[in-house]
Amino acid sequence: MEFFPPDFDKFPLLRLAYQAQEAGGSATCTLNAADEIAVEAFLEGRISFPGIAAVVEDTLSAVSAREPESVRQVLDIDAESRQRARECVTKQSAKPVFAS
Repeated sequence: MEFFPPDFDKFPLLRLAYQAQEAGGSATCTLNAADEIAVEAFLEGRISFPGIAAVVEDTLSAVSAREPESVRQVLDIDAESRQRARECVTKQSAKPVFAS
């Protein structure tokens, strides 16, 4: 077996996961929430497969990473992230989605 570094161009969500982990704080919570919303939109046919990474990246850019001090704050960050991701999906849904 040979192992190679991951190709972040082929796997943009892996790059985003590494970046969220490095950012720390609530970034991984935002990544997870955005990914769940984006995958749901993809499965419903509202966005393309590459659109999943775009939604996650846009959401990570829009929601500032911070250090939650309570479970309530984590839940608030999750809700904010999901709302931002839904907004990103809505923007993408306005664009045509082509099946491959």
